[in-house]
This record gives sequence, C-alpha cells and structure tokens, in this order.
Amino acid sequence: MTIVDRLVALMDERNLKPAQITRELGISGSSFTDWKKGKGSPSLDVVVKFADYFNVSLDYIVRGVDFKDPNVDNSLEISNAREQKCLKKFRKLTPDLQDRLLIYADGMIAAMPDDECGEKRLSV
Repeated sequence: MTIVDRLVALMDERNLKPAQITRELGISGSSFTDWKKGKGSPSLDVVVKFADYFNVSLDYIVRGVDFKDPNVDNSLEISNAREQKCLKKFRKLTPDLQDRLLIYADGMIAAMPDDECGEKRLSV
C-alpha cells in the first residue's frame, strides 16, 4: 500500500471526499488526483497536514505500520457487534467531533455509580 492508498483508505473510513479534505488543508485537488495516478507524491509538509487532520502518526501514513497511533493499546479487541458498530461510527467522525464524543462519554462515565462502570474513581 502506498502513501496515497493509505490516505484514500483514511478518507473512505470517514466517508470524506478528496475535494473536501484538499480544500480544508489548502492542497490543490489536481495534485491529489496526480498522486492517485502515480504522478509524483505528496511532500513531507503535506503528509504532516494529513496526519494531523486524521490524527494518525506519520509512521502509519508513510510506512504503513499496523497501528495508527503509537499511544494506542493495540491489545484491545472488539468483543461484540455493539462495540464494532460504535467504532465504525466513531471513525466516520472528524477528529474534532471524535474529541467531543470522548468528552461526552467521560462525563457519562463520571456520572455513573462506581459499581455500574466497573472503575473506582477517586473523589477530590
């Protein structure tokens, strides 16, 4: 898989069109089309913009390392259809909306009694 293949896969995961992202990142749409056709490749600055936009590591985009974020616990497994559905929907969100959803989930968890969430919280 090439850099451009990984960028296209990231866009597909989030149901985003190349024209939308290139516009948001200030990249020429024709350049992206050329890269897809094998005519050149994105500069490091452009790859950094994509990595920041998708919240993935440069290593993932450039080398195709199996994990997208070095801070992720890759030992976690999806254990049921509900978790899989949540993850698929989460990946379709923009990074900003993902952050908002995580904050919302943290608030919901904080409001739960200790015995319901399986975590012991410290009271301050």
